[in-house]
Amino acid sequence: MVDQVWFIVAVFVCVETLQQMSREQLQKLTQYMIAAHHTDVLPTAQRLADDILNAHSDINSLPGCLV
Repeated sequence: MVDQVWFIVAVFVCVETLQQMSREQLQKLTQYMIAAHHTDVLPTAQRLADDILNAHSDINSLPGCLV
């Protein structure tokens, strides 16, 4: 289910659209996504946030998302 949600989001919200958004708009998008899909998204979002905040994590050695 989570994979399906993220796939739909990735297709629907393309990179060009995200690049046009201000920081505040990106925060709002994130907040609405979490609110709408909190039971699916929160565990993943927390894990990714923890990884990003950890300077020694693998995620910080990558230039982007390599899923």
